[in-house]
Amino acid sequence: MALIDDVKGIIQDDSKRLSDAEITNNINVAISAFAKDVGVFKIAELTAYNENLLLWNLPTDWIEGISFIKQLFDNDGNRLEWDFSYYGGTKYILTSDIYNSGKVYIEYAYLPTETNLTATQKGIILHYACYLCLMALAAYYAQTIDPVLSPDVVSYGSRADTYIKLATEHLNTYKDKVRQVRYIKL
Repeated sequence: MALIDDVKGIIQDDSKRLSDAEITNNINVAISAFAKDVGVFKIAELTAYNENLLLWNLPTDWIEGISFIKQLFDNDGNRLEWDFSYYGGTKYILTSDIYNSGKVYIEYAYLPTETNLTATQKGIILHYACYLCLMALAAYYAQTIDPVLSPDVVSYGSRADTYIKLATEHLNTYKDKVRQVRYIKL
């Protein structure tokens, strides 16, 4: 099942205050936050900008602020020392000697799409997406004068408060799960 269906099932926006586009945007923000908070990794072979200078192009899906290097290694799996270098105004990876293998590989964090995520990662991201959607609903209901009818009383403020409480629970769950994932990686 797609994350949008999961989010809709949890937030129960029967009045359709949030469009599919808004929910999808919140899911993308949640994926970005997760990638920045935890890191989703893949391995790529780097292309040489200048092999004599030991400068290597960053992967094409490198995103400043989200991507970071977990490790750099040669064709034989030997870890390489590296740093970033600016040459001609462009950022490159500067390596140490490449042990005559001629190839350099990088394991790095990138911004995934929903299809690149595991079920566990989607489960964590789901909480943050729900948090964002519930806060959007709380903001809507905090500004409206539509009453909430119950058998005993008409209330104008409790719907926003309920959404804020639910949103906070999802945010706290997201934070706890991110801490667990970080702890397991150590």
